[in-house]
Amino acid sequence: MLRNAKGLTAIELMGALAIALLVIGTLIVLLGQSHSSAVRIALRETVQQEAEDSLRHMVSAIRTGFAATAGADYALSLDNAETGEYIRYRRLADGRLTFESSRIPEGADTAVALGATLSHHTESVEVSVAEGRVSIALTMRYEGSRTETFRTVAYTLR
Repeated sequence: MLRNAKGLTAIELMGALAIALLVIGTLIVLLGQSHSSAVRIALRETVQQEAEDSLRHMVSAIRTGFAATAGADYALSLDNAETGEYIRYRRLADGRLTFESSRIPEGADTAVALGATLSHHTESVEVSVAEGRVSIALTMRYEGSRTETFRTVAYTLR
């Protein structure tokens, strides 16, 4: 047996490779977990932003002073009987919250129709209207079955 031999034995080489593979594997697992966490956080932020934007849009519409009603066809309908203008919010079966409106721009004689999707993650919209007070509960769906409800109250200006 040579005591002063230089170089690595096969066992030392295999041990070094095993440690290197263990470190690389740990890094890959940590990067994968970080990525999936980042995706979940981004989705949560998107859903929360959609909820805030939707509620802000609805409150702004309620403050136009149009007569507010809640019903089966629309989660919230705001109508001006004098001019025929309206703003309506509806939750579709695929989870989208949409609005449609027919408004007469200032200085114009004819109404302009608009519509857009406010959210793609809406689980439900509950609206109650009583004496100019409109309560809105907007339940948003995250991944899987997790939901969160956002609530607000607005008053019509009439």
